[in-house]
Amino acid sequence: MNAVISGRVGVALLLDGERLSSFDIEEPDCTVPRNRHDLPFLLGESSDLRYLEDITHEQARAALEQEYNSTLALDLALILLDPEYSDPEVATELDELLTDFRVLERPEKIMYPVPLPPSADLKRAKQACEISISLRVGAFLQRFQQNRRG
Repeated sequence: MNAVISGRVGVALLLDGERLSSFDIEEPDCTVPRNRHDLPFLLGESSDLRYLEDITHEQARAALEQEYNSTLALDLALILLDPEYSDPEVATELDELLTDFRVLERPEKIMYPVPLPPSADLKRAKQACEISISLRVGAFLQRFQQNRRG
């Protein structure tokens, strides 16, 4: 079986021979039969498609979960840097996601090489981590700050 997954959309499209089906992140055990006409509606204009060959349903499920969590981690990291958003719970949620070290890869790859917008507040984000005792996020932000200097 082959699969196309999108972490942003939270959907896995499965191709098993001539049969198409899909499942989403909310109900990974509920596989829905699909046809070609459904494809544009399932994945939309996703730019984060990942193609997997010769995998099982369980492998597709695990890959979708990792991609979804990586995308969510990036979103939460960006929210944490937004000076107009000051909910320490964001740091707690991000900390939970970062218990899987593979999830950290996407935020690091996307955030490190580009400049932060002038409005980003790294200091406040680090303070939010202290309030919520988010050690993994605090370490991520510290590495982020150090890598931006070097």
